[in-house]
Amino acid sequence: MEYVGIVALPDTVPDEVLAEWEATLKAERARIYAALTTKIPNDEAFKARIADASSDAYENFVNPAYTKKDPNVIKMKQRVKLARAYPAWKSGIDAAFAEGGTFEANVTAKKDKYELARYTIAHVGHKPGMFWGPLAKAVLLLCGDPRPLRYLTANDSFTGEVGAYIKPAYRSYVRPMLIAKGVYGGVMAMFAHEAELESLRDSIINSLNSEFDEILAAFVESGYTADLELIYDSSIDAFKWHALVQTTA
Repeated sequence: MEYVGIVALPDTVPDEVLAEWEATLKAERARIYAALTTKIPNDEAFKARIADASSDAYENFVNPAYTKKDPNVIKMKQRVKLARAYPAWKSGIDAAFAEGGTFEANVTAKKDKYELARYTIAHVGHKPGMFWGPLAKAVLLLCGDPRPLRYLTANDSFTGEVGAYIKPAYRSYVRPMLIAKGVYGGVMAMFAHEAELESLRDSIINSLNSEFDEILAAFVESGYTADLELIYDSSIDAFKWHALVQTTA
């Protein structure tokens, strides 16, 4: 079995994806506020779980050899300041997580930053428009799932037969592991390429593919070799996902 899929970076994140992201985050407002106030219900809890913990970490940060001011005074000032901060913290989260408050306003204001999600979408796709991207198709096919064959496009090629090449007991673990590593490595490689850092791009690709080799070697069925690799094809200035299964006989 062999699959090759070209990574096509969309110009923008689809409107329906942005709308879903915004609606999903805003719907979490009340849950986030409830979680915060449950964990930090009063001044005593604030001191124990936020103020003191922060001050303890800050004390390790202060240089004991600092000579312009007494380091102990610096640490004491920060600890006293935080210990008194619960009323300001509480009023701040009350205002932020009120309906129509700062949290909801900032979610809407930051929608443009979610445009970076198009790099992830280029690899894994989205429903219902693009459905599966080339990374998702490659991994699913490796794991014996034939559904991607129904969604092949001009950017995809497939030969051979889909089979049970990955040990059944581990497929549910291997799929998300490969996709998670592939998304991170693929996106970082694209960033490096866009920054014209070819050496770094190639290093990212090589490291990623080595991790894939190690994972697949541990979980492939006996009698087969399985490969998953990210490729940069300079002839078309594009990234590709390549999945290959061969018999060892």
